[in-house]
Amino acid sequence: MADLGSDPFCGEQVISGSQFQTSEEFCAHVYNAILQGLPDQVLVYTDISADWGNEAIVYLDDLLDSTLIRKAYNSFTREFCVVL
Repeated sequence: MADLGSDPFCGEQVISGSQFQTSEEFCAHVYNAILQGLPDQVLVYTDISADWGNEAIVYLDDLLDSTLIRKAYNSFTREFCVVL
């Protein structure tokens, strides 16, 4: 995937997981990004551990209507993806 930077008007945003110190910080960032996101926007978080990816899925399921977003963790590429 190409890194399109953090331009909110791009269809895809790529965010490095290395900027987060804890899974709680990562989950909070994903949640806030979803709330501030645009329709049809794709958020791709790179270098995310399996534990963090799975925790984020559970966290978002608890807080959001899962029919409004699609989310997935790919353990091979270590990417967490959210489609708004």
